[in-house]
Amino acid sequence: MHLKEMSAQTEGSYQIAISVVDDVARAGSGDVIIGGGFTPIPSIPFNNCNLPRPRSSNFVGRRTEIQKVMDALASDDWIVMIDGMGGIGKTTLALEIAYLCKEHRSKYPHIPQFTGYIWISAQESPDFCLDYVVKKILRVLGPFQTRTEQLTPSEELNLAVRMLAVEPFLLIIDNLQTVRDEPLDELLRFLRDQFPDPSKALLITRHHIHIQAGERRITLRGLKDEDAAWLLRLEAESLEIPLDEQAAAALEIIAQKSYGIPLVLRWVMERVYDGKSYDWVLQSLQAADEEYIFKHIFSHSISTLDLETRRVFCSMSLLPTWSRIEAIAALNPDVAAIQDHVSSLVSLSLLEDNRSLVQGARRFKLPKLAWHLACRELAGTEDGGRGSVEGGLKYYLSDVQGFEPHSEGADAYLRAEFTNVRNIVRVASKFEDPVLLKQCVELAERVSELTYQYGQTLFACLAEPIVRAGDEVLALSLLSAMGSPYVIGRPALPPMFFGREALVRFIRERFEADRMHASVVSLVGLRRIGKTSILLHLRRQAPSRCIYAFVNLQGAVHRGTAGLSYYIARSLGHELAGMGLEVVEPRDQEFVDRPYEALDDYMGDVLSSLSSRRLVLMLDEFDVLFGPVDTVRMDTESLLAYLRARVQTGTFGIIVSGVRPLYELPSSVAGHPFFGLAVSKRVPCLGREAAGQLMQQPTRGLIKYDERSVEYLLQLTGCHPHVLQLVCDSIVELCCEQGRLQVDLEMVESVVPFVFEQYFFHELMGQWEDDERAVLQAAASIVDTSKGGFTIDRLQETLDIDAPKISWLENSLSRLVRGEILAVDHRGNYGFTMEIFRRWVVERAA
Repeated sequence: MHLKEMSAQTEGSYQIAISVVDDVARAGSGDVIIGGGFTPIPSIPFNNCNLPRPRSSNFVGRRTEIQKVMDALASDDWIVMIDGMGGIGKTTLALEIAYLCKEHRSKYPHIPQFTGYIWISAQESPDFCLDYVVKKILRVLGPFQTRTEQLTPSEELNLAVRMLAVEPFLLIIDNLQTVRDEPLDELLRFLRDQFPDPSKALLITRHHIHIQAGERRITLRGLKDEDAAWLLRLEAESLEIPLDEQAAAALEIIAQKSYGIPLVLRWVMERVYDGKSYDWVLQSLQAADEEYIFKHIFSHSISTLDLETRRVFCSMSLLPTWSRIEAIAALNPDVAAIQDHVSSLVSLSLLEDNRSLVQGARRFKLPKLAWHLACRELAGTEDGGRGSVEGGLKYYLSDVQGFEPHSEGADAYLRAEFTNVRNIVRVASKFEDPVLLKQCVELAERVSELTYQYGQTLFACLAEPIVRAGDEVLALSLLSAMGSPYVIGRPALPPMFFGREALVRFIRERFEADRMHASVVSLVGLRRIGKTSILLHLRRQAPSRCIYAFVNLQGAVHRGTAGLSYYIARSLGHELAGMGLEVVEPRDQEFVDRPYEALDDYMGDVLSSLSSRRLVLMLDEFDVLFGPVDTVRMDTESLLAYLRARVQTGTFGIIVSGVRPLYELPSSVAGHPFFGLAVSKRVPCLGREAAGQLMQQPTRGLIKYDERSVEYLLQLTGCHPHVLQLVCDSIVELCCEQGRLQVDLEMVESVVPFVFEQYFFHELMGQWEDDERAVLQAAASIVDTSKGGFTIDRLQETLDIDAPKISWLENSLSRLVRGEILAVDHRGNYGFTMEIFRRWVVERAA
């Protein structure tokens, strides 16, 4: 008799029984937890099927994983394993796969056309074994009378094999990790040696089972962020939790912090339903103190670990990213056979394995949620993890000493290992132990020699704990290793960007409002005052409705009209490509005969690719385009006309920056209508608070300034950021030479001659015409700082200027005040904005 016909005989009995257990059957997927594991309730067998019903209504994502399982079922392999940590969604995926095979066969024509589905959970019986599986197979596939016949285990096994060989059936065994070793070995032998074609077996387990020929494994990890966020919304809808904009934004963060683990995502919404806040949920996950989550996911696996394997698990919290077996061994110097312990953790899904077969490329790491648990457990050990930390520091110091500075090998090594190095240094610094801190400084110094930026990151981790430790020798050692943190000759970027928040906010408000309040903003100010830093800060900010693209015109002066147009287009293309946007590279030949038409075509293509976002083109060093005629070989008036026409369409904005105000440009262009569109903003020297931060924060408390030296530095430099950094840079160098960390007036004064050697002052003086330079030289020599500076009468007397020529002097003073070299008060007293520049003029300008 055909199996389908035998199954039909049971329909009457099925209809009677279904009403009795209907409430249980409705529980379906997701409602039952047995012994800490998710266990869907199988339905009463009918038509060779006992799949739990219904399947999850909130199933999202897993498209890649579904395809992998389907491909495995379509292959010659007859055993397919889905493994992964607890709560990751293995059972839900297996159930979804089964229903896809059963109800949507036409979508997957390459897989076997299964005519029956046997669902078994290893948690259904404390004595789960092969005999239990056989009885389940017979109960689902066999005719009614076979369930009451008295057969020996051997007869039952043979009958089950014959049934599975008739037609393709899918045997699904869930929670296989709960089976004891001997029954598991017996079951696997049956599946590998006796399980007949054309049927297939789908095994679900938290443990990595070593696969053999004819077997395939799919390891499940967390949902993608977008799928996790969608699942949260579905759960909120199921629980009737309202979602406003703030809650929706919180769910996006929780989706990331939950690492896409479905169990955690459902737990989150249940806690919110119970009245907990989203902040409470995030803190609980971060602190690894929500026992339900960690008990369900990890308790079974953790309970099976021996003492040494558990130590290895705890130590792995020091290595948050992929790590070599040698690094793990270094953290556990007293643990033998480290590979065996690592393999045990991998088999229990407590450790991920990149499964690289290339020698030396094998890497391991803890799943994110397990990492939080391991951090908590390491902190609770007898030494708090100090021994593992010390082993890690020694290991990485030995490793980095084997590379040449700035070599490809060093760069590749640090890209792979720096996350681990930084975390070990961070944890080590919490002990505030001089021995560990000294090792950290040595490691950071060596890393800095290999790659400066990585080293600075480590120094930043160490400064505060070393200051707290109060060890001056150690503090000097760190200061000497890190060198001067001040930025000389380059734009200042975070963490060296201070005091420009109001100006950045002003610019953003002008361009990012629903309707742009300005199409052109002009930034002017002294040389090295921070204009370029502001532009680069805008470019680096978090994504907004505007895209800020930086173009430095310094290199375009001698290119001619066609060269300038192509330069702007190419620079813009490179900027957008660096932001991950797809743009076409401009072709220089198109700019030769029709430069501005080609630029306009390219700009049109760029703007159309940005969708609803606006482009703000930032043209740095804009005034170099309007220099002496013999140095500028381009049609600047046509450029201004093009920019004016383009911004008037409202499709994008422009920020120009330079030293000269727009009204001081050559008369041939100063009256151009383009400049009538501009809102001009002067970039001043820093405020006193921001200047104080720039002075003291970069050394992170290692250097202490007394109150008089702070005040004197602010007055000496006029809070000009570049000049302030020149002085502080020399102070750091002198502190390291003299072995002292306290800065007083005497030390500040002692570095001034070294600062005078810097080219900046020549550059500042050189931007002025002969008349202004003569005024500056005369004024510098007659300033009476005790009386507030000098008067125009005293300056006229010094320069021996007749009354008819007084207008020349007044005009020169006016230009120097507008240029912020001089300042004048309400009484007509003039003074230098930077006392150190005045002193340079007196001593060096001649």
